[in-house]
Amino acid sequence: SQELFLLGRWIGAARKWGTNDKERDLLEFNARNLVTLWGPRGEISDYASKQWSGLLGGYYYGRWSIFLGALLASIKGGGTFDEIRLERELSSFEQKWQQDRGGYPSEPQGDTLAIVSELRHKYLVLVEGTASESIYAEDLPPKPAASAGVDISSGHN
Repeated sequence: SQELFLLGRWIGAARKWGTNDKERDLLEFNARNLVTLWGPRGEISDYASKQWSGLLGGYYYGRWSIFLGALLASIKGGGTFDEIRLERELSSFEQKWQQDRGGYPSEPQGDTLAIVSELRHKYLVLVEGTASESIYAEDLPPKPAASAGVDISSGHN
């Protein structure tokens, strides 16, 4: 919902420098690499990580899914955690993600304040009563009547 936090804008700006498709694809690869692996094989992985829409739902979500899947498999299987296999799976995912093209919006979607209000009300219920005394203002704005135009239940974006 905020134009400065969109992976699509970052990629689009990089692609504009290219004079042909081959150059644009290379520039997109470099733009993706700079905010993820920071080197062809992840020499300094996450060095310049960002909390941008597109990275959260398209890159970090994928990595977390792989990690949690490996962790659950080791627990259910009663075996040891195979870190070497995990590293191979993560590397494969990360390399493929860098080779992908497009797919991320470059224009904001939804109203930031409405989304924040909706999220606050959604999660406030989960944390209320966990502190010894109230840490929340008594004059919370009323819960939004309608969705802010973005699906916040899926965890993507």
